[in-house]
Amino acid sequence: MIALLAAAAAAQAPAPEQPEPVALVGQAERLIAKKEPEDAVLVLWQALDILATRPVNAVHEATALSARFLLQQHDPREAERRRVFAFAAKQQVDLAAQYRSRKWLAAAAARLDVADRFDREVGGKERGLLAAAQPKTPAANQPAARPAEASKPQLAPLLQRSGNPRVFGEWREVGECVETAAQTGNEGFLLEWVPNVRHDDHEVVVEWKASDASKDHNGGLWLGFDMERGDLIGHRAVFRYRPEARQYELTIVEYRKSAQPVLAKAYCELPATKDGFHRFAVQVHGTHLRAQLDGAPAVEATVKEPVRGAPGLFSGIATVPCVPVLFRNFRVDPLPADLPSDEEVRAQAEAATQNAITKAVETARELLAKKQPEAAALALREALARVGELPAGVLRDNLKKTIEPQLLQADPLTQKRTKAAQAIAAELATLADQYTTAGMPRAGLELLTRAAGFDPDGMAARLTATREKVMQWNVAQATARASELAPPADDGTQLREWFAKGRKLDTRSQGMVVEGAAARVDALAPESMVAWLPQPLAGKLTKASVHVHLASADLGGGLCFDVVDATNYAIAFVQRRAKGLRFGAFLQLGGKWVPLLQREIPMDAWRLDGWHKVSVESTEAGLVARCGETEIKIARKMMGKATGLFGLYADNAGSAAASVELRAFEPGK
Repeated sequence: MIALLAAAAAAQAPAPEQPEPVALVGQAERLIAKKEPEDAVLVLWQALDILATRPVNAVHEATALSARFLLQQHDPREAERRRVFAFAAKQQVDLAAQYRSRKWLAAAAARLDVADRFDREVGGKERGLLAAAQPKTPAANQPAARPAEASKPQLAPLLQRSGNPRVFGEWREVGECVETAAQTGNEGFLLEWVPNVRHDDHEVVVEWKASDASKDHNGGLWLGFDMERGDLIGHRAVFRYRPEARQYELTIVEYRKSAQPVLAKAYCELPATKDGFHRFAVQVHGTHLRAQLDGAPAVEATVKEPVRGAPGLFSGIATVPCVPVLFRNFRVDPLPADLPSDEEVRAQAEAATQNAITKAVETARELLAKKQPEAAALALREALARVGELPAGVLRDNLKKTIEPQLLQADPLTQKRTKAAQAIAAELATLADQYTTAGMPRAGLELLTRAAGFDPDGMAARLTATREKVMQWNVAQATARASELAPPADDGTQLREWFAKGRKLDTRSQGMVVEGAAARVDALAPESMVAWLPQPLAGKLTKASVHVHLASADLGGGLCFDVVDATNYAIAFVQRRAKGLRFGAFLQLGGKWVPLLQREIPMDAWRLDGWHKVSVESTEAGLVARCGETEIKIARKMMGKATGLFGLYADNAGSAAASVELRAFEPGK
């Protein structure tokens, strides 16, 4: 169901697509006109942060000048902010110059990157000096390899050709991985790697990474693979990345006598990982299969016979291109006896962190022995960062006391870096206090978060206090601006005319109650949805809008459109999230959901309890859907025919029954 597809993201969702700075500046001007200065300031800061990472050109320069002009005109603290940011940048540039003089060029470049995030102009001269100091030969310019990189990584036993695997297509060894060849989608066959082992009730696991995570890629696991019976027999758990929607499609497919029915399907997003690798695991419990990508919700299917046979890897989907995919750590593990408790999960995470710290410290020791202090200092700083992930206590304190002297030995500038970081944090914290005192606690929290990046221990208490002030601000805003959370001023005439005698699109679903000014789905069951069509004589539309009220997270609502029947239609919906909204469009075709596009909409917590307007315009050119400042555009070739039949939509991707309400339906020709 579409509600589940929209909500099937890991707890830590990836960052939304970066907005264009030009659009952000335009949004800030509108906020200024609405007398919402803090919102405008936050949007302008966001624009400047993005511009700091973009190449210098005329458009970007003009956008930055516009952002600074608006800040200067509408934020009395802008001059002080510029001073503090220039101070932070200069501290980092001074460190970069000292690293350059010691020929620690990578460390110098890292400091300049930090400086650019505060004030790009301050580090211009030093960046030129650093470029001139770079070695002239490419070979000499390569950083020294760490011992872990220098030694050849070992392939997992199931990835070694000595085990006589069934290998079809081009696979090559790359360190600890096997990598598939790129595919155009015209090959007409799978790339397969099936080791000479069998599984029963086990968990089959592999780690994988696409060579270019932004492009089409796919792969997965064979379960119960059997070629001895004269036909391709078994089950496949498939992951496929759809770049147009920035989501993964996860399916379980049965292969039996050339038929390939899809047994289960869902969509999810995966958080970025440090090395780009993700975990794919399938648990086999007799006739039950459970597939999961990282920590995203699992996909499950039950089949007629126990799944027994060989596990395997594959990559390739007919007519779909695929960049090379790397696989590592392919194995068959015992099934977990029970789901771990929260305490066990925390203990496992702490153990993994401790192991990473131990490894980084050992790597640093070996690098110091090899007279590679710059690389050793980097490893030790990584270890200190991981120490910060541990809970407060004796262990964390002792680890810090152990690592810090080693870092001081490896990097003579450690004390200067610490002093500079504390000075920057103090300036940012003082500036944060000014914004908070001026009634702009969210701006203060943004600055204090930056300060904590330089001095996490020193800023911890102030950061907690400022977060509490923002929470209090949200409550106060919801109370003082209750009128903004009130339902739209509409008596429901259009809504009743179109939908009071409406009908279900899918007769198996719940219905909607249309009375007064509202259409409601009362006690909508968990993991279910409702699409409600207008009365049979309603006219055709090219556009419509409706306001949606979502009382809690995981509820969604909006419009269905381009309806042909229960197996062929589209929806545009907004879904409440913990820290904002998700706005998206999906297409239903033959019982399968196809994600078209989704956007994350950051939003103050108090505003989530308000009414959110969803607008859809569907023409022969394509779809234009809007929610607030967020817009989705999709070409008609990506969708079905524009039928002109619109309806109301609601879903519940949560775990408890809840109600969704829609008001102020407005049709348009």
